[in-house]
Amino acid sequence: MTHGIIALLLTFILALKPVTAAQYIIGIEPMIANINCINRRPCQVNSRKDIVILNKIKQTLSLEFSYKEFPIRRLYASFINGSSLDFKYPDNPNWKSNLKRNKAIYYSDAIRQYTDGTFTQKQTCSDFSNAHINKLGTLRGFTAEPYLEAIKSKQISLIEFDYMEQLVNSLLAKRIDAIYVNEDYIGSHLNQNNYDIVLCKKLPFIKGEYYLSTIKHPDLIEQINQLLKASNKH
Repeated sequence: MTHGIIALLLTFILALKPVTAAQYIIGIEPMIANINCINRRPCQVNSRKDIVILNKIKQTLSLEFSYKEFPIRRLYASFINGSSLDFKYPDNPNWKSNLKRNKAIYYSDAIRQYTDGTFTQKQTCSDFSNAHINKLGTLRGFTAEPYLEAIKSKQISLIEFDYMEQLVNSLLAKRIDAIYVNEDYIGSHLNQNNYDIVLCKKLPFIKGEYYLSTIKHPDLIEQINQLLKASNKH
């Protein structure tokens, strides 16, 4: 009898599988990866403040996050129409609302704040106004929100670039008059190269917030929001 019980217990123990954290893929924009991946692959994104917050969330909830980089336009397509991504970061309910119209998308509370703005060469900022901008540069897929009406009416020509280096070099060579882009996107590039390019705050800029979004996992968003609320109390 005793031997039979022992045999059953051994069978049960051998049948047990180790518990592993649930795995989720977060689609990210190139700037999130490139902050720490200027010249190397695979990208390591773990030192950004917002990624630190997400990694803290995954540890607390026993999740496993992996980050997959996409160009901005393809990220939206992969998130909204594809099935491979569990989350998108960064996101905002106000971004690309026309693409999201027929989808139920769930957002976390704010992860961090951001600034999108107009960058010029330092020596020209003091004399600049919107009237001086004939050619505005940005990254492909990025929305120059404050300039949309001027672009639509063809008062300003929008020129899109695939890479930040191309964008900055075009400004330095005066092939464009200004850059409209996210402060984080351009900040690390400027710091590394010591260019005299500044956020010209007399020109349009927008402050907003980054959110984590999902179509598949509203239950996890609810748990994440509870953690964010709890952490904000401390």
